[in-house]
Amino acid sequence: MKKRKRGWATWLLFTVIIICFFSSGLFPVSVRADSTAAPVVSIKVNVGFNNTYKWDTIVPVRVTVTNQTDAPINGNIELDMRTNHTFVGTYSKPLSLKKGESKHVTFRVHAQFSYFKNNPSYVKWVQNGKTLVKHPMAPNNIPNDSIFVGILANEAVTTHLLRTQPPEKANAPSIHVQPLTLEDIPADTLRNSGLNALLIDKEEMARLNEQQKKTVKDWAAQGGQLFTVDQTSGKGLWETIGKKAENDTSSWNGTYMASQLSDAATYMPEFKLPDVSLAALLFAAYIIIIGPVLFYIMKRRNAREWNWLFIPALSIIAALATYGYGKWQYGNKVHLQNVSLIEVNNDGSADIRSGSAFFAPHSGDYSLRFPKGITVFPLKDRERGNPRSNTRILLQTDHTEAQFTNTAFWSLRQAFSEQHQEGIGTFAATLTTQNNRITGTIRNHTNYALRNVCIVYKDGVQTIPALAPGDSIQVNVPIRSVDTPRSFLKSDFAKALLPASLDVEKRNYTRSPEARLIESIYHDIGEQGIYLIGWTDQHPLKNEVINESYQLSQLSVVKAKIGELKETGGVK
Repeated sequence: MKKRKRGWATWLLFTVIIICFFSSGLFPVSVRADSTAAPVVSIKVNVGFNNTYKWDTIVPVRVTVTNQTDAPINGNIELDMRTNHTFVGTYSKPLSLKKGESKHVTFRVHAQFSYFKNNPSYVKWVQNGKTLVKHPMAPNNIPNDSIFVGILANEAVTTHLLRTQPPEKANAPSIHVQPLTLEDIPADTLRNSGLNALLIDKEEMARLNEQQKKTVKDWAAQGGQLFTVDQTSGKGLWETIGKKAENDTSSWNGTYMASQLSDAATYMPEFKLPDVSLAALLFAAYIIIIGPVLFYIMKRRNAREWNWLFIPALSIIAALATYGYGKWQYGNKVHLQNVSLIEVNNDGSADIRSGSAFFAPHSGDYSLRFPKGITVFPLKDRERGNPRSNTRILLQTDHTEAQFTNTAFWSLRQAFSEQHQEGIGTFAATLTTQNNRITGTIRNHTNYALRNVCIVYKDGVQTIPALAPGDSIQVNVPIRSVDTPRSFLKSDFAKALLPASLDVEKRNYTRSPEARLIESIYHDIGEQGIYLIGWTDQHPLKNEVINESYQLSQLSVVKAKIGELKETGGVK
């Protein structure tokens, strides 16, 4: 009986100890903030255009933060985008707020909110590492193939335009009309926003500030449909919008480009796989030594019981030797590689997209610094088994940082970036068709010195050694049709676009960064357009690794559409 009582007493004591452990904080438990406590800040969020956006575009997330306390506060306003999509991470902006002060922050992100309604992205206020306020986002997304029309006008004009909108037709893209406010017009850019047409009356146009007016003007110059409207605008306006929407510039293929360019950046020339035959030979020798050879020696010496010591010891020695070889080959430096695609436009500007990847020689946190004016996107960690790793995009006044937390040693981390540059120049082309060939001249009016230049039309390729700024070249490209679908990595067409400086072995090695970079623009090359493609050593991305010694390698290619073959013949 006494034994049974002692048993119950033991179990009771064990239960009390467990409860004390959890209540004392020795184990992490979730704590819910007091819902009755006054919030430190209030948060207002506007996504896209009046909380409406297309799901596969770049949208501004405008956040207004107001200090609700009686004292100045410092913290970070953050947009959490840790989902299962391509662009995964957290955007952050440090803020200092006086009593009652409000500040505005804009994050330009890929619109991927609609995929995860059960686990929405949210904006949060963080102080001293603690989340004090969370604001979930519930914007309205519309189909990516719809025609997105924004109206910035007074109530009378807006009502009139909505009344004149014709009913939807079968087998035609739907038209989504969204009334806008002045704050929906960004001060930086409308590029890749998904907006097809913008209808503004004179009164609202006059109320825009100078930077907003420039944004609208630049967007219209790049192909956006801009209309000045009043109460006399009618049905013909909607017909014009529908016809022109097929050739708009609102689509964004950044998801595909991010995957291609960042993947290309991971193929670093410094890291070559060991020779397969040599690796197989060493592995076979290891198996033979640790197996029959060791067994035979121990048997001859009548000491087979020592196998329990020698086999684990040899395994540890082999593992240490492998690690030492890797350490000797990789070194202690971070290896950073940027791969950039420079698309030169007809207006003298250039759109630049870059994939960046770095090799981490040891575990820990790393940061890449990008200059001001570059939009940086976080990418999903290649190590899916590491749930603690995250990419944090920190927006500073004069630069942007991509911070990579909990990076495993000997691993690769990636980021994708975009920038738009003015004053790059153009390629002036005078082309015609003759005897089933495209002939003429092209002059380089850009700042880029090119090497291994190719003039491309479908499967026809003309190669030129170099094209310096101010120089011209004679064009003579055969007109060849594409009869069957091509496998890019095995085609002669792809190999012709690779730099001639590559040796035969590397030209046939389809996983080279050069081949991956050319593959990223392969589908555009196959259209009706005539393209100039050339490699350059003037690299547009000037990022750096913070607080680490690193080795940098860069690869950049220039692409420009210099003409288009007309169906009736000739070049336009």
